[in-house]
Amino acid sequence: MRILIHSVPPWAPSGYGVQCALLARGLRDAGHEVGISAYGGFLREEPWEDIEILACGGSAKGVGRIWGNYRRFRADVMIIVADFWVFAPEEFKDMTVMAWVPIDTAPIGQLDLMRLKAAAGICDLRPVAMTVHGQAMMAAEGIESAVIPHMVRGEYRPGDRLAWRRENGIPDDVFLISMVGVNGDIQDRKNFAGTLAAFQVLADRHPEARLYLHTTYRSGTEGLDLLHIAKTLGLRDKVGFPDQYRRMADLHDTDYMAGMYRASDVLSAASKGEGFGVPIIEAMACGTPVIGSRCTSMPELIPPDAGWLCEIQPHWSALHASWWAQPLTTSLVRRYEQARGGATL
Repeated sequence: MRILIHSVPPWAPSGYGVQCALLARGLRDAGHEVGISAYGGFLREEPWEDIEILACGGSAKGVGRIWGNYRRFRADVMIIVADFWVFAPEEFKDMTVMAWVPIDTAPIGQLDLMRLKAAAGICDLRPVAMTVHGQAMMAAEGIESAVIPHMVRGEYRPGDRLAWRRENGIPDDVFLISMVGVNGDIQDRKNFAGTLAAFQVLADRHPEARLYLHTTYRSGTEGLDLLHIAKTLGLRDKVGFPDQYRRMADLHDTDYMAGMYRASDVLSAASKGEGFGVPIIEAMACGTPVIGSRCTSMPELIPPDAGWLCEIQPHWSALHASWWAQPLTTSLVRRYEQARGGATL
């Protein structure tokens, strides 16, 4: 079978990039002819690991290039590894499409619902959920789907918990909280502001606490000015960021990320909603406990012996016309205290 994967480039260390690489290798090794329709401003078309790359140029998410790349590759099926709501259904006319769909709201967001139902009327659409939560949200609207979870690279495993700290000038005795996410959403789905607010309470009690945010601290009009937020909370000397050029260019490799997870005392992943949450499984694979929110995919991913869940209150997402969940600051602080105190998981 000729399978075209539509995703970010497989060498990008982002969540979708990692999944694209693992999926492409697995399908190729199973005997399929695999190509990748690479979006995200990508222009180069040299093969990757003998897998053909079809670029989408400067088109955001590859919008407008899907139909052409599908026919150019002579694909039997296209696997979409992206938010489905960004695409016009007409792009999929007369195609066979497996949409590996993240659902980070409850119920399913109206944009996702409209796009899925419209596309099903003009192509052979086969939705695939990333989580049981996503499957349940689609089923409630009469959309049947299989569940295929995301994967984690073998390089993410327990190891030296101090090497990364020493390479980056972080004292051994610091209580280190880390967070990984894209700061590109003015609605702050990842809950950077809420994380900083909770961390301020912890840092006032425990001066040795530090927070590392693996993200960009300014993202123009699409994200938050995290440096400014940290300064307003009096945290500028307690919050760290990666090299901004390297982060924006996706140059932090697997060794860097695995070292960071191992060096962290806990990963803070208490977002307002997750379609999946790849950093969660990466951190746990490295032996690091995780704090999540009691909503969407996170109760599935974080068992009681691997971390904690924060209590929540409803938070409306205007973009999706559905509900996210805001982690309660008091609950997040309590989870930080539990992690710091070495509470039994």
